[in-house]
Amino acid sequence: IISSAPYNEVLDFLWYVCHWIATHTTSTSFVHEIYNGFNQLFEKEYVGYRFIAGEIVPITDKSESAEIEQACLIPFDGARTQLQKALGFLSDREHPDYKNCVKESISAVESVCKVISGNEKAALKDAINGLIANGMNIHGSLKSAILALYGYASDEGGIRHAERETESTVTFEEAKFMMVTCSAIVNYLVAEYGKHGAGNA
Repeated sequence: IISSAPYNEVLDFLWYVCHWIATHTTSTSFVHEIYNGFNQLFEKEYVGYRFIAGEIVPITDKSESAEIEQACLIPFDGARTQLQKALGFLSDREHPDYKNCVKESISAVESVCKVISGNEKAALKDAINGLIANGMNIHGSLKSAILALYGYASDEGGIRHAERETESTVTFEEAKFMMVTCSAIVNYLVAEYGKHGAGNA
């Protein structure tokens, strides 16, 4: 496989081996060393992929990788699961699903806002307003940007609405942008929540 298979099968095999090791050991440091070792090898050999949160993803920028890694470790189960699903859609080498990558990415932002606002039924705008009313420092322009991303995800090819039959034209670049940006927003919100504490947000 390694010497003669197409690159996607080589990466699939490599992911399977590393995933098996990760699920059969209790040493997180050992698993981190394995992923880090392969990432260093990928960088040395100019391979356009990196291990990020256990997935082999076509993202090589270290700051982008760090944002996603951090967001996939947040203590909010719902948002964390959605980001991991988004990463899975982005990393699928045979059938990448950019539309659902965008959907899960923005849904993670919405989920975090609902949880830390204490209103699971609130719309995103109302949840953000609740955070601001309780003392969280979210600049008006940043609030507008988050809502604009949500609007894009809602309108572009019916991303967030499965009942629409419109064919999605979401590209890899758009999906990666949303994955990285939404990860950064989630990290920002979690950090701000940590500053204010559960009693104030």
